[in-house]
Amino acid sequence: MEGRIIYYHVAEDDGEVSDEGVQGYSLVFKGNGVEELSKKFEEETGLEGIIVCTKSPLNGKLYPLRLLVPPNNVTMQVVLVLPFSKG
Repeated sequence: MEGRIIYYHVAEDDGEVSDEGVQGYSLVFKGNGVEELSKKFEEETGLEGIIVCTKSPLNGKLYPLRLLVPPNNVTMQVVLVLPFSKG
């Protein structure tokens, strides 16, 4: 398989992830740009304007990915946040 596996959850309107203990949905991503990844998620989910975030292991807060996904094609876990979310 080429690319990396990315597991994802879609955040609730308040920014919380209700099924965090569950592995979530997944897709295979072959690129390295966040804009390209966002478009792939929009195609996959049918949601528009999503913000791709990672959860900090230090404080549990969500932080948006900015330019590139981390290198090395390691498996990732992200949270998709809608632009109108309060989180």
